Amino acid sequence: WICSWEGSLTLVNLDERIQASWQGLNDATSFKEFSPFSIREAGNNKYWLGLWGKGIVEFQLKQDLQIAPLVHINEEMMKGTTAIENIVYDIDMDADNNLWIGTPYGALKIKNPESPNFTIERQTNRVPDGSNTQYEAFSVLCDRAGLVWIGTMAGVSLLDPYAAVFDP
Repeated sequence: WICSWEGSLTLVNLDERIQASWQGLNDATSFKEFSPFSIREAGNNKYWLGLWGKGIVEFQLKQDLQIAPLVHINEEMMKGTTAIENIVYDIDMDADNNLWIGTPYGALKIKNPESPNFTIERQTNRVPDGSNTQYEAFSVLCDRAGLVWIGTMAGVSLLDPYAAVFDP
């Protein structure tokens, strides 16, 4: 998968010699300014797509290479999370199928993203003096041990979501 700033999403499968490209998603929301920035496979031909300024979309790739949007988490749904302007730098999924989102104002955890009752938690970086710092989360990686690695301008931070420990 290749995400393009210029508004296209491209699939290249060298084994099956397939190339397909989309300029937008075919659904009722009709993204006029389609700028995919990151993508994460969720299994069963489903993918989460982080959009620049349009939030997060889950879609399914059908056998005929058509894209069927399933879920759209947009700006209205993210209110109060500081996901400013719906900018999504990076997206990953942990073993519990929670989404981890890198944004200009930190990392977000979206629990049960496919449910209408999903919740969004902002992850804070607590420093030794007890204060919270703002940081730009450029990249997120969920490893097999359940730890979440967050790439920031200040370096890499490590979050253990089960112990609620953030190591800057």
